[in-house]
Amino acid sequence: MKSKKTLVLFLILCFLTVLIVVGSVLFSVKTVVGYCYNADDTELNEQVVEASAAKLKKGSSIFLVRENEIINEVESKLPNVWVINVERVFPSGVYIDYVKIKEYFVAKSGDKLLYVSNNGKILRSSQETASEKMIELRYDGNFDSTATGSTIFRSESLNYEVLVNLMKALHRVESEHDNLVEMFEFVDLSFVDKNELFIKTGAGVCIEIQNPEKNMLEKVRFAMSFLNGMDLDHTSKGTITVFTSGDNVKCTWSAEDKYSAIKSQE
Repeated sequence: MKSKKTLVLFLILCFLTVLIVVGSVLFSVKTVVGYCYNADDTELNEQVVEASAAKLKKGSSIFLVRENEIINEVESKLPNVWVINVERVFPSGVYIDYVKIKEYFVAKSGDKLLYVSNNGKILRSSQETASEKMIELRYDGNFDSTATGSTIFRSESLNYEVLVNLMKALHRVESEHDNLVEMFEFVDLSFVDKNELFIKTGAGVCIEIQNPEKNMLEKVRFAMSFLNGMDLDHTSKGTITVFTSGDNVKCTWSAEDKYSAIKSQE
C-alpha cells in the first residue's frame, strides 16, 4: 500500500516536472516586435526592440514580462517615442506598441501659441501660426505650464490624464493611418471637471464623452464606430454622446449642438 502511494507521488512529481519544462520552453519569449501606430518606420521599430533588451530578454518567461519596466526603459532611451502598451502574444511573442511624439495640438496662451505633442508636452511656442493644420486644444482656465519641454497640464491632474488617455485611445483605434489632425477641429477640456469632454470633428459633428476619466478606450471605440456608420447628413452636424449605461457603453446622436448650447450659457 505504501509503495503504491510512493509511486503515485512519484508520477505526480514527474508530471509536474514535465509541465514546468514544457511550459518554460513553450512560453519563453522568442519574438519581440516594435509596432508604431502613427508612422511606418522600420528603423525606429528596430531601435525600440533594441532599447527594450535590458528589461525584455529572449528566452525569459512570457509570464514574467514587466510592462512598466519595459515602457520606462524604452522611453528613457528614445525621447521621441511614447509607448502606448506592451502586449503579450501567446505563446512566445511580445509587441511593443508605440507612437512617435509629434505636434498634434496648438493652444493659445496670451499672445503665444503653444505647440503640443500627442502626449501633452509643449514642444515649442511661437507668435506665428504654423502653416500645417493642428488640432486646437481649448481650455477656459490657465494652463499649468507654458514652458517648452514641460507638460501643458500637471502629470497628476485630471486634465492631463484625460488628454493622454484620449490620444492613446485614438492612436489605437485609428492605427491604420495617422490622420488624427485632419479628423478633428478641436478638443475642449474646459468641462472635464463637470464630467464632459467635447471633441469637434472636421466633418462638423461634435463628440461628447461623458465621464471621460473612465473607460476612455472603449468609449472612443464606440464613438468612432458610430461615426463611421453615419451618413453625411448626420456627420456634418449635431452631437454624438457617448455614455455608460450600467456595464455598457452606448452612443446616441442628436441634432442639437450641445457644445454651443453650453458655451452660450457661460
